[in-house]
Amino acid sequence: KENWDDHDRSHRYTAPAFARNFLNSCLPGGIMFTNGDNDTFPLWYVQEVEGVRTDVRIVNLSYLTADWYIEQMKTTFYDSKALPISMTREQYEQGRRDYAYLVDNAGVLLKEKYQLNKGKYETELMDIYTNLMNILDASLLPKNHAKDYNAIEALKNNMDPLRLYGYMRTVSSAEIAGRINLDEEAMKVEIGRMDRMVKTIDADFAPLKEAVAFLMTEDPRFKQGQYFIPAKKFVIPVDSAKLADWVVPAEFEEARAEEVRFTLSETVLYKNLLTVMDLMGNNDWERPIYYSTTVSSENYLNLEDFFIREGMALRVAPVQFNNSNYLGKVSTGQMYTKLMEEFDWGGLDTPGIYMDENNLRMTIHYRYAFSVLSGALRDEGKLDSAKAVLDECMLHMPEETVPYNAGITPIIQGYFGVGDTATANAMVVKYEKKLESELDYYKILSTSKKFRFSKSGGDFLAAVRDINQLRSMCLGYGEIEASRRLEEKLSNYGADYERLFRY
Repeated sequence: KENWDDHDRSHRYTAPAFARNFLNSCLPGGIMFTNGDNDTFPLWYVQEVEGVRTDVRIVNLSYLTADWYIEQMKTTFYDSKALPISMTREQYEQGRRDYAYLVDNAGVLLKEKYQLNKGKYETELMDIYTNLMNILDASLLPKNHAKDYNAIEALKNNMDPLRLYGYMRTVSSAEIAGRINLDEEAMKVEIGRMDRMVKTIDADFAPLKEAVAFLMTEDPRFKQGQYFIPAKKFVIPVDSAKLADWVVPAEFEEARAEEVRFTLSETVLYKNLLTVMDLMGNNDWERPIYYSTTVSSENYLNLEDFFIREGMALRVAPVQFNNSNYLGKVSTGQMYTKLMEEFDWGGLDTPGIYMDENNLRMTIHYRYAFSVLSGALRDEGKLDSAKAVLDECMLHMPEETVPYNAGITPIIQGYFGVGDTATANAMVVKYEKKLESELDYYKILSTSKKFRFSKSGGDFLAAVRDINQLRSMCLGYGEIEASRRLEEKLSNYGADYERLFRY
């Protein structure tokens, strides 16, 4: 009885509500990447037990390293068709292609890379080719080796840089050059130019589908388990004539991209992201692909410039927003409908509801979604709607049931942004007091609960950073008195951190 209030889950339906909200963020037939237990199991529950949105395929990136799970993803379930993954069981079974290096100097897919980036290289490459043909025409090659000469000549209309480079090196070898009276000095110059060009093309963008397809070959260099993808830069082509209307919403038509280009800084990728790349390369924009907003950025493959935020999901689309103020360009109309009218909040506003750590952590994503929508509406000049969104957020997630946490700072900033400084300042004071209380508690631990205190350094620093964020926010919006007050507390608690944890 004494512990009942800490464990009473009555009137709390946040998990299934969360699951429905995330699933209903997706277009029909969608594919959604998730990452952990709390953003996956509730979705599986409502699909398996309640039959909700069984057309959406949930793909847990943590499981996608396992061959048995990839096999499941290649199988049709309920209303969700098998995913377009090209790998066969033999190619992804445990111990094979568990990881692959990204290599941009392997001399692979040169022709495909040249075709993708032709505008950058065609002029110089054809100049090299013209000079080469002049050198060969002055030699005995056309007369004594007409078949070889014709093969080189045919490249004019079907250019393959690697093949051209190979021909140039062959005819310039000591044995052949002397036999055909080749101008070796002139050829040396062109080979030098071609060598530099081949290396440059090799390090350029490659078609994603073909790059992943190479990984699935039995290249002799793979025999020691040293698998690699021959590129670090990739292109997903876009055939506008074949795109369904949903792929590029009318409101983003001006941002339509002719192709999706992305660059990876990693030197190695593991099987889960290799599978994601395989899927994206073979999807051909036929099914919507989403990242749950709970997925961390290291899984994004640097595709952020091509995200559209739809509800609680980020859809990869052939639209490019290099200067978006938020992660994912916001479809304000669609997102407004979802957050303001359709989503179920699972009793978050029920007085006395018990909110444990997992539920509170999920509300950070909810509050952020409201703040993003409000900000996007403010950018469109719709201040009344922007404020209404913030009010709706606080209606469903009031302080009494969802205590202020890191997710509240963008809401406070939103109120400042729409001009409701009274509400913003009141929220600053409340969150400030909560952070002070937490920090003072950690300081008490330092004198009594040494073990618990030793684990609190990260939490202490996070609270100090939130005070600094409030300070910067107030300063930016001209709340000088508040910013000075917070500056003093930041200085004091910062000194406490140095004293207590920098030892």
